[in-house]
Amino acid sequence: MDASAEPSVQRYAAEDLREVVAGALAREGHLLAAGEVVVARRILTLDDEACELYARLTMRVGRVFRVVDLDYALDTSAAVARLVAEELADGFAPDDACREAVGVPELRAACRALGLAVGGNRDALEARLAGRRWMRDAVVVPRHRALLRRLELLHFQRSGMERGMLVAERQGFVRWADYTPTGGPGLFPTRAAMRERERAVRGAWSDPGEPLRIALGGARDPGPCAWRRAVEAVVATDPPAEVLRDLVGAGARLWPRWALRLEAEGRVAEALEVCRGVVPRDQGAEGGPAPLRNASPAVPADLVGGKAPQTHDLSPRERETPTGPGALRGPQPPPQDASPWQKPTSTVASGSPLGVTPAPTAEERVALHRTGRRIAKKLRRSWPPEVAPDIPVRRVQLARGGDVGARPGWRGDDRDRVVEAAVLSLPGMRARGAIHAENALWTSLYALVLRDLYWLPVPGMLPGPRRSGPRDVGTPGFARRRREAVDARLAEVAESGTRSFVDAWSGERLDGLVPAPELLAAARSVPGDLARAVLTRLVDEGWEAARGLPDLWIPPGARVAVPEFLPATLPESGLLAEVKGPSDSIRDAQAVWMRHLVESKILVEVWSVA
Repeated sequence: MDASAEPSVQRYAAEDLREVVAGALAREGHLLAAGEVVVARRILTLDDEACELYARLTMRVGRVFRVVDLDYALDTSAAVARLVAEELADGFAPDDACREAVGVPELRAACRALGLAVGGNRDALEARLAGRRWMRDAVVVPRHRALLRRLELLHFQRSGMERGMLVAERQGFVRWADYTPTGGPGLFPTRAAMRERERAVRGAWSDPGEPLRIALGGARDPGPCAWRRAVEAVVATDPPAEVLRDLVGAGARLWPRWALRLEAEGRVAEALEVCRGVVPRDQGAEGGPAPLRNASPAVPADLVGGKAPQTHDLSPRERETPTGPGALRGPQPPPQDASPWQKPTSTVASGSPLGVTPAPTAEERVALHRTGRRIAKKLRRSWPPEVAPDIPVRRVQLARGGDVGARPGWRGDDRDRVVEAAVLSLPGMRARGAIHAENALWTSLYALVLRDLYWLPVPGMLPGPRRSGPRDVGTPGFARRRREAVDARLAEVAESGTRSFVDAWSGERLDGLVPAPELLAAARSVPGDLARAVLTRLVDEGWEAARGLPDLWIPPGARVAVPEFLPATLPESGLLAEVKGPSDSIRDAQAVWMRHLVESKILVEVWSVA
């Protein structure tokens, strides 16, 4: 098409490509090979039409394109010639590779020209043309797609972002917050780290544990602290979702697994000491007011950052403070008479993104208490009884239905549903606006309540443009780096509720937010005391702690009778409900949340379906 037909056309694709390439060169050019830098600079020197065509071709699906099909407002022949001259595209492709650039009518015409049969589907036509010279049209094959994906990652500084997001932003489908990037270190300290991440995206890890072994620096037999720091180090590189799922699984229940390993090796007394070291003192055999009992000197040094823990006089917040007495001190050389329990920590310890010795999570403490009770019984030693919170149980009568996938089905609205959906389908539940909450409601509430704190100028947390949150969002580091602001916000939420924060959201993308209308309506209904109780754990422990939150949120409203319930009447106040089928039991993570909510004077129930 003649470019003069539309002389004032805006070259948006070219502008987006130049922004990405220039930004990546300026910020992370040291991670590129010399040849990659040459290619990037050639892209920046292209004229508008050639750059526009190259940008569009590299965003299209497919590898080979017929020049005659490129219907853009530019001189395509001249633009293709410039790209070929700059070695950014090839003007030739084998005939077999050109099959993807044409449709079935063109394949039939090619078969007819060669005297071949023209019947059959596309596969049959391609099979007849295989190995023959049949392509007569000029083609173009853009080069360096992998380099462009690398430049996009280095420019935006997070996975999942590409130039297509700039198009969506220009068309009004995506909005970003207005903030000033804070700079700081990039995703990758070295080119080798960048290439390892790209291997993960391609699914090229030899096994799920490879990223952790890289982060552990070859350490053998690491303890839970070194292992969790390694997980944090890999998570800090913004890995793809597949690797992240493996890491979350690998980082779960480390301390209980360590105690079980010691028991399996015959070191039963040492396993019991690991369990005793993290049991709350008010549940310990010796009693007392301290939050945590002193860990035994028999606990291995690599579990505690090279220094035996002294936590009897520290508050939970002091134990989380990087500069406090519990701060990580880095690898310590073993003494001359070092035992196997006193080996130095992994080299990952000094590079931990959080900079602290990871403590057992609340869920891990529940499992450790259970493991310790069993081991103590085996050794005929004392162990405190488990004090479970008093959780009301409401009976729910539903008719059984057919299985829904791998889960048992229950009848609701004359359909087979999973148990939570079947309960929500009851008329009384619909009248109260009940919602299946679990993680999505509460991470959305986290994002809406703390929205403006996302963009505080914390060094290194907003490394690039167009982010939907800082690098540490959803981790314990978020609150630690913004402690005063987070505490003030939680106090404000407890006093005034959540509605004003939900209504203040202007549509920008936020990490953690699921902008579904029903979730936003439910978020407005969450009272301040409940919001503070939930958000306190999420900001201190990260989004991983959201596992185990109750299934349903029933907003405040008029008292309503549900005939299928016993007791049948739902109270006027809002309540949280964990729904359990006949064969379900309360998991550790759920027990931790129920205890926390009861201690925060939040109404929570277990609904037992039969």
